[in-house]
Amino acid sequence: MALIGCGRVSMLRQVATTIGIVMVGTLAVATSALAEVAKPLLTWSTPQTVATGAITDVDCPTAAFCVAVDQDGDAISSTEPMGPSSSWQEVNVVDSTLRGVSCVSPTFCVGVGADGKVVISTDPAAGEWTTTVLSGIGEIDAVDCTAGLCAAIDANGEIITSTDPTGGPSAWTVANIKGSSSLSLSAIDCASAELCLAVGSQFNSLGGGFSVKQNVAVSATDPSGGVGSWTKAFLSFNSDMRAISCPSTSFCLIVDQWGEAWSTSNPTGGETAWSKSLIDDEEHLSDLSCPVSTFCAAIDETNRALTSAAPSGNREAWGVSSIPAGLLRISCPSTELCVAAGQAQIAIGMPPAPELPAQTAGPTTPGFRPPGWIMFQTGGLWVKNKKARMILSCVGRDVCDGRVKLEAATDPDHSMSVPIGFTRFSIRGKKVVPVVLNEAGRRLFERKRKTKVGILLTEQLPSGQALSRKGSVMFKVPISAWRR
Repeated sequence: MALIGCGRVSMLRQVATTIGIVMVGTLAVATSALAEVAKPLLTWSTPQTVATGAITDVDCPTAAFCVAVDQDGDAISSTEPMGPSSSWQEVNVVDSTLRGVSCVSPTFCVGVGADGKVVISTDPAAGEWTTTVLSGIGEIDAVDCTAGLCAAIDANGEIITSTDPTGGPSAWTVANIKGSSSLSLSAIDCASAELCLAVGSQFNSLGGGFSVKQNVAVSATDPSGGVGSWTKAFLSFNSDMRAISCPSTSFCLIVDQWGEAWSTSNPTGGETAWSKSLIDDEEHLSDLSCPVSTFCAAIDETNRALTSAAPSGNREAWGVSSIPAGLLRISCPSTELCVAAGQAQIAIGMPPAPELPAQTAGPTTPGFRPPGWIMFQTGGLWVKNKKARMILSCVGRDVCDGRVKLEAATDPDHSMSVPIGFTRFSIRGKKVVPVVLNEAGRRLFERKRKTKVGILLTEQLPSGQALSRKGSVMFKVPISAWRR
């Protein structure tokens, strides 16, 4: 009877889980007809080879600095992530695999890997790293650092923390939160020195030889306070949590291998504080990055990137775009830049140009995307000193050449327009490009403070072909722009 009873408990739990999935799926079908599926928020460059080994992790604390680590024990850094592959510099740090890296700033990074090794740099751009070996620790799988704290996880269900990472082995404390359980941790993130969360899974016995695999989120408001500081929350069943991102103490998001996400505005609130949504119908999510609570980007193992400005929402709130194959790690320093990494390559994700539908000029094929292109940054057009200025980025090749033409409507219906500015450019990476306004442009901006401007970007490809895209922006010109 005990065996039958336990079987019923397991069955009831499985039925409850299944019903929950059916209800969510039905709701998604019912609402998808009413709500437009979100558009992708990023456009991805072609991959660039920047390492000799397979990249295992990447972290970009700012838009102007990134560090990746690989299976060969190398650290690969760049002070110009959007630039050519030559802007990434590789240095061998240890003779074993590095599995994770976290940078508080461009002047402080910590990497972790096999054999209890912790590598630290206060000048990673210069390739200067020191190594600390933590005795009794096996493979360290992931690390996250914030101001005043670094926290890592290993394969034995232990959390390793330090408030003084450069202080040597004695400055690191090990808390075995696994105990006698089967807890296995897969990712960790710290919103501050007073809040860290790690995620994983654990088998719990139901008696009679039956057990169930549960998802676990462990949290601590005193991460370096030892085992007693960490509290478990069991969130669901039978999935492997892959990544967690907590951009603030009031928002965390978790993703798992089955395309599901858990969000909360109260990370230490226990099981009931988390809400689950299905965000990826292709499943197999591998990583996640949320620079702010209103923007998250995730990638999966089917070569897709998912982005959302409402990450607590379900599938309809996430836009999907294709990314190069084999990129399984992602880091987003802002809402307008993400770096995906894997194998020995990286790819850059940035917002698409306004009204992105491509229009071609010359003999190019409709819809053709070259192995590098100019991207116009959202909000990146303004007037100063009687010149229009815009932010352009060259992605995927060393130098991008082309021209910009600005137009403005001459009638309320915007059916006719006149040129108001023109310039040619040759840029590397990201640059502010000034556009000289003609007399019509100067009169327009002096007379109108709110203007709709059409933008025509034409790129000259290395093959000699030309590729053009059109867009438009509405923006206000401050009076001070004409007084300087």
